[in-house]
Amino acid sequence: MKKLIVWIVVLGVLGTGGYFAYEKYGKVEVKPQITEATVTRGSIAETVAATGTLTAVRTIDIGTQVSGTVKKLYADFNDIVKQGDLLAELDPSLLQTQVDMQNANLQRADVDINQRQITLENDLKKLERQRELFAKQLVTQEALDQSELQVKLDRANIESSKASRVQTLASLEQAKKNVEYTKIYAPIDGVITVRITDEGRTVNASTSSPSLYTMATDLTKMLLTASIDEAEVSKVREGQTVSFRVDAYAGAMFYGTVKQVRLNAKNSQNVVTYETVVDVNNPDFRLKPGMTATLNVEVQRADDVLRVPAAALRFRPTTEMFDLIKQPVPPEAQPNTGRGATGGRRGADAGGAAGAAGAQVPGSTGAQVPGAAGATKAPDAKATTPATGVDRQRGGNATGGQQATAGQTGGRGGNFAGGNNQGGRGGGRNMNITPEQQKKLDEIRNNQKLTPEERRAEMAKVFGGNNPFGGGRGQGGGRNGGTQGSGVGMAQRGAETVDQLLPPVQRRELRNQRVWLWIAGANGMGQLKPVNGLTTGVSDGQFTELVSGELKEGDKVVTNFVIPGAKVNTATPQQGNPFQQNQGRGGPGGGRGGF
Repeated sequence: MKKLIVWIVVLGVLGTGGYFAYEKYGKVEVKPQITEATVTRGSIAETVAATGTLTAVRTIDIGTQVSGTVKKLYADFNDIVKQGDLLAELDPSLLQTQVDMQNANLQRADVDINQRQITLENDLKKLERQRELFAKQLVTQEALDQSELQVKLDRANIESSKASRVQTLASLEQAKKNVEYTKIYAPIDGVITVRITDEGRTVNASTSSPSLYTMATDLTKMLLTASIDEAEVSKVREGQTVSFRVDAYAGAMFYGTVKQVRLNAKNSQNVVTYETVVDVNNPDFRLKPGMTATLNVEVQRADDVLRVPAAALRFRPTTEMFDLIKQPVPPEAQPNTGRGATGGRRGADAGGAAGAAGAQVPGSTGAQVPGAAGATKAPDAKATTPATGVDRQRGGNATGGQQATAGQTGGRGGNFAGGNNQGGRGGGRNMNITPEQQKKLDEIRNNQKLTPEERRAEMAKVFGGNNPFGGGRGQGGGRNGGTQGSGVGMAQRGAETVDQLLPPVQRRELRNQRVWLWIAGANGMGQLKPVNGLTTGVSDGQFTELVSGELKEGDKVVTNFVIPGAKVNTATPQQGNPFQQNQGRGGPGGGRGGF
């Protein structure tokens, strides 16, 4: 028993000594693996991706108007033909028989006319003798009338025969045309893409016009028909540049121009797409009808700008990363401030203050109320508007949000996840009014006969021409993000197509973006330094335009941070849409203003 206790003590001492020796001499320090990218200068193009099919500008089915047996084919697949070239010929023997028959009928009609003419001349002589005899009272009046009637009948028969001759002549012309239709000519210049029939085959045109060939116009110009998703079609406009590839030429890039965005939507398995037509030049005839193309429509472009890697904007360091490099977690990486660039709900009023900034004090000359849009840092403070008495406006410019435009759309605040929903339902309400003004104001509100324009005009009269509210609803307020319609119909706007009525694609800028720099230290360690307040623009998913911010060409930004031995790559805890650049949910803006 004593020996067992001794061995246990010895093993405990050896284990303790080995642990401390490992901690001091054998432990390898874990160093992070940092991936950096350089801020460069160049061009960025935001595109909309889709797939489409190449077709000829014009395709024609060439058929025959008469029935018969194909006697001879003069064109085959891929033959280039000109307008008027003979393509095929049917056996005309049966139709020629119809021509001969109508010629015989025409001759018979001529003989009938001559015969009736002779009969008329004979009856005229009889009529003359009857008149002479009637004058001598040798015949009765009835006999004379009978002779006159016969002459009229003869003349009517002649007219009938002439009409029959005209009908026979028309049938003859039709029979000759049918013989001519046995020869099929090219209606336009182009190329034969499909030959449907063969020599010796009988075609029947009695029920429908049978097709012999399919012909395409000059293939130096083609059309690319693409299906654009409903979520992206709002960015596509007539005249935009399109680049595309086809499988037949994997390394080649082809280009075209958007010609038309058609209104007929197609729904396939609950996916709605719109057909978009692209003009394509094909001078070397490498592109062929029916090829499938993968295309990108360039909707926005920025040249000679600073480009920040999109991965750097998506990078969000975690507390494990800061623990590894022994760095205190900066405020920008704290969980309670990670979603909003300026403090989320507890930040300063970005939406409501902007709306209040549009309000004017009655009697002033356009001086705006303090607290304009752009005041983004006032943690835990109440945005008080002295002139209006508004004590509290909820809001905050969250990551990816845009502040409401002052004087236009105050109220509900920022851009919800980059949706361009600028502004809300109006600015803060001006409460500094007299009881008499309030009474008149209530009367105007309760008058249902007034139009919105008349109501605003009456309110302006009450306050001496000044609007007591923060800009009303504004243009494009609320979640719609668009301007209200002018009420003018399409036909009165002087446009030939609907595409010409669409407004230009709005340039989107995202403020309060952030990247991280790696400040290298000794032994492969270092510190993460945030760069805040960046404004970004056009993005192609790989690079993003830097509109403003404390970055310059050549700076290196962190795109990835790998902790050796970790099971999960913690560089980007949550991958977002590369086109939205880590946009958080925008905070709510100010309360509803005005009326």
